[in-house]
Amino acid sequence: MTDFIFLGPSLPRNEARALHAGETVEFLPPVAMGDLYTLVRTRAKAGDRIAIIDGLFEQVPAVWHKEVLFALQEGIEVYGASSMGALRAAELHRFGMRGIGKIFEAYRDGAVEDDDEVVVAHATPDQGYRALSSAMVSLRFGLSQLRDAGVIDAAQCAHLTQHAKAQHYSARSWAATFAEARAQGMSEQVLAALRQMAAHYDAKADDARTLLRILAGQEVAPATQDASPFMLEQTAFWVGLTRSQDARIQRDKRGALQAHDAEVLNHVRAGHAARDEVLAEAALLRLAEEHGAAWEPQDRDRLAALLRIARRNKLENQEAIRAWRRHQQLEDADEWRALLDLEARKDAMLQRLVPGLESHMVAALKSSSRYRDAVEEVTRMRDRFGDNRTKTLSLDDAGVDAAALQGWYEARFGAMYPDPETHARQLGFETLRDFIAEVLAAYLLERDGHALQEAALA
Repeated sequence: MTDFIFLGPSLPRNEARALHAGETVEFLPPVAMGDLYTLVRTRAKAGDRIAIIDGLFEQVPAVWHKEVLFALQEGIEVYGASSMGALRAAELHRFGMRGIGKIFEAYRDGAVEDDDEVVVAHATPDQGYRALSSAMVSLRFGLSQLRDAGVIDAAQCAHLTQHAKAQHYSARSWAATFAEARAQGMSEQVLAALRQMAAHYDAKADDARTLLRILAGQEVAPATQDASPFMLEQTAFWVGLTRSQDARIQRDKRGALQAHDAEVLNHVRAGHAARDEVLAEAALLRLAEEHGAAWEPQDRDRLAALLRIARRNKLENQEAIRAWRRHQQLEDADEWRALLDLEARKDAMLQRLVPGLESHMVAALKSSSRYRDAVEEVTRMRDRFGDNRTKTLSLDDAGVDAAALQGWYEARFGAMYPDPETHARQLGFETLRDFIAEVLAAYLLERDGHALQEAALA
């Protein structure tokens, strides 16, 4: 069992680690939209626990309620406390999210309602998300404690609470509250109590500590009500979120494999004969992943990707494909599907880019020393069939069966997917006839070459 804990300004990371340490604990930055869903898709599994303490509000969209429900549906316990966790737990406790602490209880019971009650300004990630302001809920609870203890009266408590609430969350602090109390002429006893409260009380930190002690087994979690059954509806918004995270999920999954493959990667990077080709293909797959994240490959796209991989690796049947997968350590179904999706996204990207790749294709031919060979082939075609071969060449005149020509082409380049006309257009040809004429010319040259070789051998 692993505990994944989203933590930011509510509690310093070193204190959190001291409260709940071990190899099965992973502290993560404040949660944002997509983080929880991605975690469940990549690492968290049934029996694990996820604790949401802090989350991002303004900079990026906040974690969705459905992400929590998705985790619960997958058999993962989800806890919430202190900040974003308290908010989501108050909204979802009836579905099984476990809320911890006084702030959660206040939201659940309606004692506080506004999201800004737990929001604070904080420093950058490299500075540990250190809080730069005080949460309204900490000021509210602290002042209420002073009122209940008889240190301040109800009117003073109400005034200082309203004053803090009127400030922008980034300006709220015990120092500002102290300054207002002094401006209102409150007694030295009140000011001293405020100083002491500022030094020792933070409601968000207290609730975070409680949650961590519960996860560490040092405290018993409070009893919870029976969770109401729910069905995670596949709305258009939810489908959009899941698709938007697909590229990130695949990056995370491959990142988890890098430790296992590090030795192989270092060998390839240092001096493998195919290094440059591998790097170029990797870059192309990365671009396809990033630019095609919003597009979800269908089964027909994966089949076309499989056929291209089989042709590229000269795999002639299902048994050859299965053996190849074993040799490439691609027996894991999720990894195999991810590879097919990447290949499908690459093909979709290339189809979109082909109409504008003319000058880049010429550059690629020249940089790879293939330009001269292509020029010589075109010259032979021109000498054999004339300048207007696309208009004069036809299957009937050449005595070539259409099925034979298609079989010859697909043995070299894979299926004309999804159909010959669309395939021709995707390659940049204006008409199917132009495409067929070029393929026919290449076929006839190869056939004539073979015939000449056979005659010479005879």
